Amino acid sequence: ERATLDELFRVLKPGGCLIITTPHKGLLSFMDTDNYTWNLRTRFPRLYRRLFRMKHGRDPAPKVGYEQPHRHYSLEELVGLLEHSAFKQGYEIDRVHRGGLCWYVFSTNLFEALSVVTGTRFASWLLRPLGKLSDWDYFIGYGKLSYNIGIRVIKRAGTR
Repeated sequence: ERATLDELFRVLKPGGCLIITTPHKGLLSFMDTDNYTWNLRTRFPRLYRRLFRMKHGRDPAPKVGYEQPHRHYSLEELVGLLEHSAFKQGYEIDRVHRGGLCWYVFSTNLFEALSVVTGTRFASWLLRPLGKLSDWDYFIGYGKLSYNIGIRVIKRAGTR
């Protein structure tokens, strides 16, 4: 994370804008489907392979998915990452958006369950309306309860 932020600072012009969006440590972050997958793959590999075969009709690749659990960040943690990177030399956060509460989490969990039974194509088609609802929900600010967080970082003029 630090090396990435250092490089982003290096290439960003003074006055330039960086937008960071990531899952937020909100009310429903424990329902992250990527972390279900990670836990299944690392703790119950035989069950994971069986479910993967049911969903995709083939065995999983040896290195599929995250090597660590999927991280969710608070605003304070994002600021801490910026403060421990080259951005410490000069930035300002001029906008914070916390959005999306439950529709994304609900629809992704439902998709994962349905796709094992019906296949991914049919589950995607069936849940398309929930995807639109989830897109709409993203733009509603739920504050610290939100599932997503986005910040707009401006590199101060006079910093290199």
